[in-house]
Amino acid sequence: MRRERVSKADRSWVEFGACYRVGPLPFFTDIQGEFEAIAEYCCVCEVAEECLTYALETDTQQGLYGGVPKVRRMKMHREYNELHPLPELSDEEIAQRIAEEEAGVIQQQAVRRAMSRTGRPKANPR
Repeated sequence: MRRERVSKADRSWVEFGACYRVGPLPFFTDIQGEFEAIAEYCCVCEVAEECLTYALETDTQQGLYGGVPKVRRMKMHREYNELHPLPELSDEEIAQRIAEEEAGVIQQQAVRRAMSRTGRPKANPR
C-alpha cells in the first residue's frame, strides 16, 4: 500500500458559485486591485466554503478559492493536512477513485454543454 492524495472532492457545487458565469481567468490574478474586486464575488457566494475545501483537498496552489488567496491558503493547507492525514490506499483503491473523479468531470462537461445551449441545467444532460 502507498500513501497518495486522491481527491474525493465533489464539484457539483461549482455551478452555484457566484463566479460561475464570470469564468475562471479573473480569479487567477496577482494584481492587488483586481484581486480585491474579484474577491467581492466570494463574499456573497453561497458555496464559498465548498470552494475553499476543494482547494485545500486538492492542494490547489494558484488562484482565489473561497475568498482565500494562494499565500494564505498554503498555510491553511499545511494545517488541513495535519488534521486530515492521507489515507493508506491500495493501487486498486487509487485507480477506483481516479475513475470516479474522471466520471464526475465528464458529467460536469455535459452539464456545461447543456447549460450553454439552454441557459439552465437539465436533469439528465446525456
